[in-house]
Amino acid sequence: MRKLILNITIVLIFTAGALYLSLPLITNHLTTSAATLTSQYRFQQAESLYRRAIQLEPFNFRHYLDLANFYVRTNYYQLRPDTYDLFIKAITLNPASAEAQIGLSRLYMKMGDYLNAEIRIKRAVSLDRNNAGLHLNLCYFYRLIGDIEENVRRLKERFYG
Repeated sequence: MRKLILNITIVLIFTAGALYLSLPLITNHLTTSAATLTSQYRFQQAESLYRRAIQLEPFNFRHYLDLANFYVRTNYYQLRPDTYDLFIKAITLNPASAEAQIGLSRLYMKMGDYLNAEIRIKRAVSLDRNNAGLHLNLCYFYRLIGDIEENVRRLKERFYG
């Protein structure tokens, strides 16, 4: 971890032009390293790297989305009240992101707010109608809440007709 921060510090010493060109590479490395740390159950270090990426590129929706999804996947959303705000920030920065809508719907589902979860999943589908995975997410949602008829109707509509 310290070695990574030292490497980033060295890159930051460069001129503004070099820094601008290197910043996406740095933040990409941070988020990739954070994902690796997450898979190793080193959650505090992963969270730190996700937050550092946000500090370096505060207008990149992807970093907010990565951190919010990290909180949902690891159940940290229960400890971090800003999880919802992170999703909203990602959506504000990129309103066309179906992935951010799906992430927020997963947070709502974990919190038991199925009405808002359904709204967000439908919004994701409307943003990317050709993405079969989003339609399957919507069908999964209906199956999860026990609405089998709507699940079957959606599957038939999307995949058979």
